[in-house]
Amino acid sequence: MTRSPAGGKLRVDTNPGENVMPTIQPSRNPQEFAQLGSEVFDRRVRPLLRPEDDGKFVAVDVVTGDYELDDDDYAAVSRLRARKPAAEIWLTRAGQAAAYRIGRCS
Repeated sequence: MTRSPAGGKLRVDTNPGENVMPTIQPSRNPQEFAQLGSEVFDRRVRPLLRPEDDGKFVAVDVVTGDYELDDDDYAAVSRLRARKPAAEIWLTRAGQAAAYRIGRCS
């Protein structure tokens, strides 16, 4: 485990033959991270979104404000991680209250 430039811990799991994306363990507690992610999204990303972006996933680096937008959550996160390997990523959905909904079981 190594430390990222943002102060979090960079954990890379490697299993031969498996696609693995490095993960960042934020240096903030979950509540602080959620609040920061929401603030960065509202301040830096939301003003740039267009009506046709509604419903797309937005992966935001809460440290730099860089972001990627895609219909697919994995694609958005992968592109941001490719540009910013140590990104602390907040994932949300444009025009939605949350990135995902939990369905009701019958």
